[in-house]
Amino acid sequence: MGSEKIWIGETHVAARTASDNHHNGESKTAIFIRSGNPEFVFHDGTDEVRISTGPGDYIFVPSFVPHRKEIRTQTIPLWW
Repeated sequence: MGSEKIWIGETHVAARTASDNHHNGESKTAIFIRSGNPEFVFHDGTDEVRISTGPGDYIFVPSFVPHRKEIRTQTIPLWW
């Protein structure tokens, strides 16, 4: 019992940055936000869907789901 191909790790990202649109292939991704307030942007087939997060939040990104991360704050880096 359990999951296969799951990514869990630690990442530090500077303030005022954004990733390109991407997916994580076969890997499922579990994220716990430790600092910062990133927005995760997904596409639902018609529109962009934005999920705002902050310290203490969890987010799960399924396999092959296109998304990007945006860190809009000017001084607080993202740590997950």
